[in-house]
Formats: sequence, structure tokens, C-alpha cells
Amino acid sequence: GSVLSAVPASPGIAIGPAHVQVLQAFDYSQKGESVAAERERLHTAIGEVRRDIENLIQRSKSKAIREIFITHQEMLEDPELTREVEQRLNDNESAAAAWATVIEAAAVQQAQLKDALLAERAADLRDVGRRVLAQICGVETVAAPDEPYILVMDEVGPSDVARLDPAQVAGILT
Repeated sequence: GSVLSAVPASPGIAIGPAHVQVLQAFDYSQKGESVAAERERLHTAIGEVRRDIENLIQRSKSKAIREIFITHQEMLEDPELTREVEQRLNDNESAAAAWATVIEAAAVQQAQLKDALLAERAADLRDVGRRVLAQICGVETVAAPDEPYILVMDEVGPSDVARLDPAQVAGILT
């Protein structure tokens, strides 16, 4: 096998097979089936993600992680985002195209804020956005190995960390 080196976030040595997760590519049409069908598709996906986030909040022992997910719930219910997505649905865009466009534009805008803490929320917005997009597109996350492993990802979002089983993850490499 190959050896990977990185800057440590905490001291220690981790040995195990690498479990590489790449950011999911979503394949979707720009044009919607019908406004009603696309609206239903979007609301169903948001509902699924909302339930998933609620479960993560209930399971999380960390107050900081719970607060991140409460913020994610608030992002799902943001009236400005909802209004912009609805506008695009009414212009016959697909639910996936409308959602992806609005979320990315909002994330870019958020990342440009002078306040560093607020700018960091762009990653949260993209995290929530990807989760809803995965639901709309029917893309499932890759199952983790049954043995302890080292997670290798380009970008690890808060929901990724919260889903990890500490007994199974020997290390994280980004």
C-alpha cells in the first residue's frame, strides 16, 4: 500500500485501511417535469434531510455539534432561500437545478463576508445543500467498512463528522 502524510490536527498515529470518499457528483436535468412535481420532489427531500438532522441532534452528545445541526435546520427553513428556489421552480427549473443554483450562490455570498465566523457558514450551507441534492437525485452515501479505517476526504463537513463512529474511525485525512 501507499503511505500518506498530513499535518496532524491532534497528536497520535493511526494505522488502518483508507476509506476514500469523494464529493458526490450529481446528475440532473436543468428543466423540470412540472412545477408541481418539482415542488413535491424538493419538499420531500427537504423533509427527509430535516428528519435526518433531527436524529443527529438527538444522538449527539456534544452541545457544539447539536448547535451546528440546529443552524442546519434553520438554513433549510430560510425564507429567502425558499423564495429564490420557488421562483426558479416557477420558471420550470428542476428541483435539483433550482436548489443547487440558489445554495451555491448563497454560499459564495456567505464566504465573502468580512466576519470570519459568518464566512465559515458557507461550508455549512454547502453541506446542507449537498444533503438535499443527494435526496433529490437519489444518491446514497457509500457505506463505511466494517473494520477500523482511516477516512480520506477532500472536505469533511459537520454532518460527516457527526455520522462517524469513533470506535471505527482510526483517523481522518483531508
